[in-house]
Amino acid sequence: MIHNTIPEYVRTMFDESRDGELTVGHDDDRFDCPVEWDEQTAELLAEQCGALVVHLTELAGQYDKLKTETQHLTREQMEVWNTYLKPFPEHGLDMEVLQAIWEKFETGEPVTEEERALADQYVNWFEENSLTRLPFKACHPAQLINRAKRYCKLVRLNAPAVVLESEAKRFAEEYVLYHCVKW
Repeated sequence: MIHNTIPEYVRTMFDESRDGELTVGHDDDRFDCPVEWDEQTAELLAEQCGALVVHLTELAGQYDKLKTETQHLTREQMEVWNTYLKPFPEHGLDMEVLQAIWEKFETGEPVTEEERALADQYVNWFEENSLTRLPFKACHPAQLINRAKRYCKLVRLNAPAVVLESEAKRFAEEYVLYHCVKW
């Protein structure tokens, strides 16, 4: 089970952090972040992150139902739903158009100023709504919420275990950074 590997992954991140620096990411997208944590904090974050991945996995199977009915959730599940997964209020932006713009960004295709402005509008909307769920610390909560939503979506799509584990690890990295990064 993936959630069993996440606490150990967080512990490994702690063990591998050196001189207040934590290397996160993978392959060509690795970077060092200044962090402030001790073994006790790492253990707490490992357990919290493992429990979050369990709840995210459970909630993924009920996602569509949860948009209208949440009274059957436990207190912990409700907190995870409200913080990480509950859809934000409508933004009025065309998601198909935004998806086409993101694909252009990913493939290196040129984007127009109008497309860039639309993408910026969506990013600002997402970041503002993220701040209604989690406070700003040294890291913006938008990345953490986005990773939780991505993991949940991959579970709903029945992604292969290796993909789910990789995304759960990216979520764990964001969780640790959100709580421990120092600037």
